[in-house]
Amino acid sequence: MAAQSVSLKSALRLGLETPLGAPLRRAIMRNEAAKERRFVYSQASKAGVLPLTGQGLMDLWEPKASSDTFFILGAGSSINDLTDQNFREIRSHRSVGVNTWPIHNFIPDFYSFECVSWIGDGLDFSRALRSLGRADISKARPPVVVLRLKTDEEIAQLQALPQGFEDRLIFFGRVAPSTRRVRNLARDLSWFLRTEGTRSPQVVLDSGASIVRMISLGISLGFRRIVLTGVDLNNSPYFWQENPQYDSRRELFPIFSRQVRSMHETQERGRRPFVATEMFTELSKVFDKSFGGQIYVSSKKSALAGVMPVYGWK
Repeated sequence: MAAQSVSLKSALRLGLETPLGAPLRRAIMRNEAAKERRFVYSQASKAGVLPLTGQGLMDLWEPKASSDTFFILGAGSSINDLTDQNFREIRSHRSVGVNTWPIHNFIPDFYSFECVSWIGDGLDFSRALRSLGRADISKARPPVVVLRLKTDEEIAQLQALPQGFEDRLIFFGRVAPSTRRVRNLARDLSWFLRTEGTRSPQVVLDSGASIVRMISLGISLGFRRIVLTGVDLNNSPYFWQENPQYDSRRELFPIFSRQVRSMHETQERGRRPFVATEMFTELSKVFDKSFGGQIYVSSKKSALAGVMPVYGWK
């Protein structure tokens, strides 16, 4: 019986991956997105925070001249190559700092955090929240979008949130592609972004990578140029490691690591349907063809520089 069950599941999966299976794949994603929205509302209510809406997030941003460019700030070592002029350019547009970004002096338009209980001691999320207590960040009070917390134990980590950010914390959700074939990925991602991606609260595309979620959010918010900054995906250290400038702040994340052997953990297939580079590549195609947009990498040192254009700094 077990062998027959496996055989049936394999046959169904094969059918799902054919062109005729596209409507069913999309129905699966639509259903998963609907369940995720309900979960976002439930967990946001339980935690006493807001569910994400695009307009609600933008209303919390510091006023500045409109821009179609969105910088996603990761923790790769290429961040140390950026000049003051580069950061002035980033400031003139819109930006998000991901996970450990509060170690850096630059304050983006908003931060994005997640709770990953299986990495280290599982408390990097509370460390990220606590890092917002830095005087200049507390003064600026940028909003913080958080991948909806799953358990009461994760919600309990919100106790680390500094005062003044209670009305700045926002939950969002995610949905993974239902296909398991790269050849189907672009069409399915395009369909999702053009239909489900604009609904509220935002449920974004995901494959187990923070940067993928922020690319999806950036597209849904209407940006037409997205710059992956410090998204190196190689075995280089994080920007604060081996850099004396961050000695006093390195202890904020003493055991943080997303490296698995010689690669970033988002490049490990075990926990995700697609590795980060596959998602980045297909999202880039979709952004170009369906939205007239472009994804760049900020540095030729990034492993993505071979498949994406390098941003031309002014």
